[in-house]
Amino acid sequence: MTQQVHDISAPTTDQERIIALLSLQVAEMQRQNKVLEQNNQLLKNLLSAQQRNNSPWMTQKEAAVELGIATKQKKHFVRVLNHLHEIGRLPTVQGVNNRQFSRQEVKELSRKIQEGRVVIPTYTQLIT
Repeated sequence: MTQQVHDISAPTTDQERIIALLSLQVAEMQRQNKVLEQNNQLLKNLLSAQQRNNSPWMTQKEAAVELGIATKQKKHFVRVLNHLHEIGRLPTVQGVNNRQFSRQEVKELSRKIQEGRVVIPTYTQLIT
């Protein structure tokens, strides 16, 4: 009986091939799982972008990008956006500390900037 157990547990050529095939299948399944996870993340990002585009509001950074305001330093673009709000160029806002701007108004102002009808000040111009 002990001899039989030993014979069954001893690796054979067929067993080695089966193990190698199973290892390949596991590796392929892991690769496919990684691809599925990446695909899911891309779909989540796409859905999030779609929801933002459908929202009537733009975040401060989105508004700055749309208007061509440099977004390197937050306090700079926030100050410019707040100035535009104060002078009535972006009258509709939501929130106090972390304002959001009306998407429609931002798009309209962006169009006017591109047409050369409106010039917005830089942060440096506002602080001097």
